[in-house]
Amino acid sequence: MNSNIIKLLTAALDLTENGIMILDKHDVVVYCNQMASELFGYQSHEIGGKEYQSLIRHAYTTQSGLSIQSDDIDEWLTEAMLHRRSEVYRSFEVDSLDGRWFLIVEQLLEDDHLCVFFYDQTDSREAHEELIHSQTLLNEASSRDLMTGLLNHRTFADRAKSEISRGYRANEPTALLLMDLCKLKDINDKFGHQAGDYCLIQVANELKELYRDYDLIGRLDGDEFSILLSGANQKQTETIAQRTKDLFNNLDLEFEGRVFKASVTIGAHVLGRSQLPFDQMYHNTEEALLEAKAEGNGSIVITH
Repeated sequence: MNSNIIKLLTAALDLTENGIMILDKHDVVVYCNQMASELFGYQSHEIGGKEYQSLIRHAYTTQSGLSIQSDDIDEWLTEAMLHRRSEVYRSFEVDSLDGRWFLIVEQLLEDDHLCVFFYDQTDSREAHEELIHSQTLLNEASSRDLMTGLLNHRTFADRAKSEISRGYRANEPTALLLMDLCKLKDINDKFGHQAGDYCLIQVANELKELYRDYDLIGRLDGDEFSILLSGANQKQTETIAQRTKDLFNNLDLEFEGRVFKASVTIGAHVLGRSQLPFDQMYHNTEEALLEAKAEGNGSIVITH
């Protein structure tokens, strides 16, 4: 090929955003553009004639270019060389020490030369990760009650089913509490729904503080809340229910300078070391709550 054409091609390849390297059958560099050279800590005019493993060692010892996560470069190279030239075509991803991500594509030619292409995937990877993050946030938002941030009814039920099954497999008890916030209707009627909503938010915050991080807390509808207690037996459930009642008996809910007294009625069902579908457990807890309401505000009824 005409030497001028070769010079033009070399200049063009040095300007490309992608890295290109060609190695002979002995894994010695016969061509490498500037972008690919920098991934091994070299300038393009320095890298020709160097053997591939020496490039890796240089990048590792100088901490430049590609990120090589290993405490033992010899062990890392031994593992890496098992895959070298094992296929006519292969691709994989690596990152660089400056935070970029690269798709590396290796193409083995008929004369045993190896063409290696380095494609900068940083922007597309970041966009993909941002999409995943946004989807995670969206999924989390769809699982929550918009006002209080507690689990909504559907999500609470789904997670409760899984936790009840886990408790059964672990031979642990589980308790379900339904809590009715008394006097919320009076607050709404006298001072408007904005006051009632603000009180609900305060109640939700108090519940988050009172219960353990791994307990499930949900807002079912209106003034009803649900709590699933993992590993709680009858006595522990009684203690927790009483603690909840005492908290709200001494709690002042505030809105625009007005103070509202709170109280709760609680129904609970304790599932021992046996299996029961969530729907049946929920029904039993509803029956306990109805019984507690019949006894009057502030009552607690626990069944098993």
